[in-house]
Amino acid sequence: MNLSSVILKDVRSQFDSNKFKESMNEVGREYEFSIQKMNVQGLEPDGGRRFGLVDSYADYKRNIGRQPIPDFLYTGTAEEDFMYQTKRRGVSFGYNSARVGRYMRDHEEGNGVPQRRQFPIEEDSDSSEQQTNIDGVKDIIFELLNEKRTIKADLIINIGSTFKSKGSVIVG
Repeated sequence: MNLSSVILKDVRSQFDSNKFKESMNEVGREYEFSIQKMNVQGLEPDGGRRFGLVDSYADYKRNIGRQPIPDFLYTGTAEEDFMYQTKRRGVSFGYNSARVGRYMRDHEEGNGVPQRRQFPIEEDSDSSEQQTNIDGVKDIIFELLNEKRTIKADLIINIGSTFKSKGSVIVG
């Protein structure tokens, strides 16, 4: 096996490691914090303001001590039920309660209610809000792949005749 194949195999093995799962937990926490911060401010994932509340509902929220903005913080159930789950190759987000999940999905997609998104999509990637998240994820993955480790490989040097030697490559 040539050196490039050995290195590629090592990189792939990192994505099957417990360290990768820990890294995905860090990614989940990074996005969870970002989503909750934007919810409290009533912002879409691209940083724009969400579609406003009707006056009567804004007044009602104000009267019960809540901000009169679309922050998904009425009873607090959505915030409490929000969760992320690490998968084999990434992170998914959702809600522990199916009822809350349906309500929030309806807002995410604009099904019978004004569309008010909280989960970033590809089109949001250029916004400064999502660039911060993307940079954070890059740092997490870079740290994982840049961790010091030893890769064992055969080294073949051709100088007139073939010379074969066992060796190691240190990454990181």
